Amino acid sequence: MFGSKDAHRLVTAIGLLSLYAVATTAYIFSLSPKLLLLGSKQQETLARTIELESRLREVVGFVDEEGAFSVELRPDSQHPESTHAYVKRTSNAYPFATVLDVYLSHSHPAEIRGESLFILRRQVGDEGLIDELWRYSITGEEERLYASTGIDFRAAPSGTLVALAESSRLVLLNTKTGEEKSIRWPELAGEFESNLRESLQAKGTPPDVTLDGWAHDEEMFWGRLGWNGETAVFFRTNPVTGAVKTYDASTLEGSGEIVLHPTTGKVAYTLKGDLHVFDLLQNEDVLIAESTQKTLHPEWIDRETLEYDDVEREGGRVIRRL
Repeated sequence: MFGSKDAHRLVTAIGLLSLYAVATTAYIFSLSPKLLLLGSKQQETLARTIELESRLREVVGFVDEEGAFSVELRPDSQHPESTHAYVKRTSNAYPFATVLDVYLSHSHPAEIRGESLFILRRQVGDEGLIDELWRYSITGEEERLYASTGIDFRAAPSGTLVALAESSRLVLLNTKTGEEKSIRWPELAGEFESNLRESLQAKGTPPDVTLDGWAHDEEMFWGRLGWNGETAVFFRTNPVTGAVKTYDASTLEGSGEIVLHPTTGKVAYTLKGDLHVFDLLQNEDVLIAESTQKTLHPEWIDRETLEYDDVEREGGRVIRRL
């Protein structure tokens, strides 16, 4: 079995070499009414690359997202309604498709999962603006998965499951079967429902659903409930059964930065300048770094490694294995 560093090098090398083959022939495009895709040969090459990398990561046990594919969106300067989507690998970006009416001002407009590109599009309908989640397959197929107003989404690693936040409810969508599970905020609040109802009376509106992400095995999805960026309750739910488990977020009250790792259930957060990691599953809080800075911009590199601003070196970053 490969060591973690060897696995990372293998996956990166294979991915970059395969993508180089795509880059050398990525100048031919075919046009469809809503989507501009690579020519068929380039589609096949890129599809094989993504599929091969996915299998390699699984075989070597490389389950974290470090070094995975991401999406870069580039608006077309001459055609404002069009946006070019690129598959990005480290610092290299390769053309995937051109999509109309991408919701570029959204905080999370696109991601690539499995062999599919998920993109939010904002359309003008008879009753005003409507947001649509579309899936574009690397093989050229396209499908509108969901439409509503003010939605956010996170797709699972395989691309089969999608979590959507719509106002004060969570929607779990199976892209293969079309099955939907809708869970309203009282169910997501669990044992803390009465507390949130008291806050609702004071604030006048139900809590918002914020999406955090899928566990790597896709057996759980994590999110939170709160108002105006403040977190009141964390929740995780099973996409098959719809069962919900809730966690008190009072320890994080007043925190300006909250980053949850959806596989471990650990939350990196800053409070009065100090950086902590709170384990929701074990109900344990650990001080990571003391600081007078207002923000430390914590980011999970993988399930055991946290990166944040260096409090002693301006502009520097610290990478710490927990």
